[in-house]
Amino acid sequence: AETKPPPSPSPRKPRTAKHIDSPAAFEKRCIGARGVCVLAFVGLAPVPAPPAPSPQALDGLVEDEGADEGLCTSPPPDGAPTLPPAVAESLTTLATHFARDPLRLSWLDATTNVAAAVVLDALPAPGEVALVALKTGKRPRYAVARMPEAELASAGRAFLDGVVGGSAAYTRLDDSLAELAALVAKPAPSECGA
Repeated sequence: AETKPPPSPSPRKPRTAKHIDSPAAFEKRCIGARGVCVLAFVGLAPVPAPPAPSPQALDGLVEDEGADEGLCTSPPPDGAPTLPPAVAESLTTLATHFARDPLRLSWLDATTNVAAAVVLDALPAPGEVALVALKTGKRPRYAVARMPEAELASAGRAFLDGVVGGSAAYTRLDDSLAELAALVAKPAPSECGA
């Protein structure tokens, strides 16, 4: 009698934390979702402005020296802000670990969403990440945990274990969810009007 080898366990598909960059994305990911919405407020360093080109570098680019108002001297933005690699890896680890639990993991740039972070008492210090577990429904409430970026995977897992297990301490949300969604910043328009 031949014996079949046991089936190999299928590895979990890596999950990612979604970027919330508009009120509509917040409503879709948090207000309209089942379960607990987990927001990671990450303080991204502002992108330094490109140096202004010298007048010699602009020679030949402008036909009429007096009509250079429409000249775009800065490069177009390269899209959405990006997470530091270590933070992105930690959030992916958390999202994959809690993929079967009723959690929806998302992240926001705390430097552009200061108002939303202040309402949730989640404004991180430099080098920190603030995780917010937001329960929606009739009585919206939230729980917050701040941790150093380097400890996000371990401390975040302990916090989310408490959220799933029911031991997280929640605070009632005084503002409505619609007001909170309105505080989420939209991406800044391009300087060049493209």
